[in-house]
Amino acid sequence: MLNPAPDTVYQIPYRYQTTYLAVSTTGTQAVDLSATTDEPIVPRRYRLALVYWAVGQWYRDRKDDARSESANAEYTDIVSRMAGDFGLDSDRPRLKIGSLRRRYLAGAAGSPRRGGRYSTGSWFDEVR
Repeated sequence: MLNPAPDTVYQIPYRYQTTYLAVSTTGTQAVDLSATTDEPIVPRRYRLALVYWAVGQWYRDRKDDARSESANAEYTDIVSRMAGDFGLDSDRPRLKIGSLRRRYLAGAAGSPRRGGRYSTGSWFDEVR
């Protein structure tokens, strides 16, 4: 709930964490990639980040610091692009405020239409 009602468009950063890391061919979510047909929940255009992360870890274990840092830099670049991606088709929740804001403000406490902040009538308890 936002109080008072926003007067402009604001971006509210948030993080969403899940334990489901894969989607099976039937569309059900899974905790890990157990079948050969499972797909990770990472969008297809960003799946190369998984490869760069694995390559960076592999080169780190091989003590090849230059290649490990190069792979980690590519991974960081892709992850930062993922974080900044707000396309119209993204399934992130969006808060739209337009004509609903006018209705909210019209019914808010202190509005002249309702007659003030407090009411002695029964309009609140009635379903109309």
